[in-house]
Amino acid sequence: KDYASAISVLDPFYDANSYEINLRLGWLTYYNGDFVKSQTYYKNAMKISPKSIEAKLGYAYPTGALENWEDIIKTYNSILNIDPNNYTANSRLAYIFYVRKAFEKANNYAKKVSEQYPFDYNNNLLLGKINVSLGKVTLAKFYLTKALLYNPTSNDVLDLLKTL
Repeated sequence: KDYASAISVLDPFYDANSYEINLRLGWLTYYNGDFVKSQTYYKNAMKISPKSIEAKLGYAYPTGALENWEDIIKTYNSILNIDPNNYTANSRLAYIFYVRKAFEKANNYAKKVSEQYPFDYNNNLLLGKINVSLGKVTLAKFYLTKALLYNPTSNDVLDLLKTL
């Protein structure tokens, strides 16, 4: 976990046209706490390989640390333009829009995840919360019960079910 040393090992070999070095330095500088520099490396990687989902997902980490939510939304949407069913992008957009109280948008992203991962605990819990917020109690109970099947001792789910 000596990220500064790992960065210094790669620095002499830095090549602005190397996808792999830019990607790796993006990750290392992120973990080293230099979020702006990390973004720069990830942007370079994305320029080199515009359809790289791994570079876009990596870019979201320092961007989130900098709390630039609009840029994160744009980044996740660019992933969905390449891979409309991408688990990570759909899950994170669902959560972002849930926090923003844009429940219909959140629901659309979470339902995409549910189609491919119907037994995903976190997504079922989120769908339960979204549907509670939308006033759809029956659907909320359906998703919360699924989450409870996955984790029968989940206080999050049990507490929420008690309120319905």
